[in-house]
Amino acid sequence: MATELLVRTAKAQRSAFAAEEPIFGLAHLRKVTRAVRPAARALRVLVVDSPPLHALSASLLQSPGDALGATGEKATAFCAEKRAFDIVLLAVSSSTLEAMVLAAHLRAIEWQKPHPRRAAIIACTVSTIQYLDCLVPGSALSGALNLPWTPGAVHACLDRWRGVKVLPALVGRAT
Repeated sequence: MATELLVRTAKAQRSAFAAEEPIFGLAHLRKVTRAVRPAARALRVLVVDSPPLHALSASLLQSPGDALGATGEKATAFCAEKRAFDIVLLAVSSSTLEAMVLAAHLRAIEWQKPHPRRAAIIACTVSTIQYLDCLVPGSALSGALNLPWTPGAVHACLDRWRGVKVLPALVGRAT
């Protein structure tokens, strides 16, 4: 029933856009089709400043399109503004404070939207001291993941913070 309603609505909007603007009808049609498509149930992950963690996340999600890697604060902010992510894996290499500032910046971007959907921002640390620092209450971080970043540990982290989104099962080839 709901699928029929979505299809009828999309067809009606397609014909309306095609009649109004024949030159731009196709572009509007793409926007309308995206707008009425049911929400994706796949888990979306943004990995910041860690190509190995990005590769591991993409293999666990079994879809490179659902795991986006970004480097640098500006690239990360751009990605957060333009795309909705469920989990942000933030690699903490040298400065824990820089990671917390970036997490606060990402939270500020979330709150600027009319209906903010809070993503889980997980600090992926390389030392026990950084791990403990990232667990401070009141920071913009949701949690932390310490080395080693094994497929099992990353999968468990994604599973904990995924909400209602679908996470593929941990397969033997990823471990």
